Amino acid sequence: MKSASSALLSVVSRRFRKSRRYTEVATMRDVRRLWRLPWRDFPVFLEAFIFLAATRFVIAVLPFRKAADLAARPVRQSSLSVSVTRLRLKQVRWAIVAASRRAPWRTLCFEQGLTAQCMLRRRGIASTLYYGVAQDQSGLSAHVWVRAGHQDVIGCENAAQFSVLASFPRRVVDG
Repeated sequence: MKSASSALLSVVSRRFRKSRRYTEVATMRDVRRLWRLPWRDFPVFLEAFIFLAATRFVIAVLPFRKAADLAARPVRQSSLSVSVTRLRLKQVRWAIVAASRRAPWRTLCFEQGLTAQCMLRRRGIASTLYYGVAQDQSGLSAHVWVRAGHQDVIGCENAAQFSVLASFPRRVVDG
């Protein structure tokens, strides 16, 4: 028998996946602005765009448990200085926001959070993806946000309004 929290998690994730809040489709002006990006920023932008597409596919096709397994994989931490870590967090945040604005598919907090987890994992930066719920006029609403230590990465602007239902990963592997 399912526990109460896993049953609530599955109901909320179903509602979250069926929501109809689509982002605006990229315009030709956005595409032209993309070509004006400095070439040093283009690889991280492209990485974010590809991860957004992959996480959108995962969310659309796989059940929530499998998508959560993607976020729950442990991270091998690298020994980066604080300034380098902050610079990489800022770069990842910028790339995800920029790619989300230009993607022709839905890129809500869940897609952005999984993308941030994947990009930070590749850089050896430990981060935590939080899955929260809140009561609103239409019932329950869900939100995903990512933090790396005490640094906000993505989706943290309104995270205080949500009660944490789950966080991923639960542990970090030192390497």
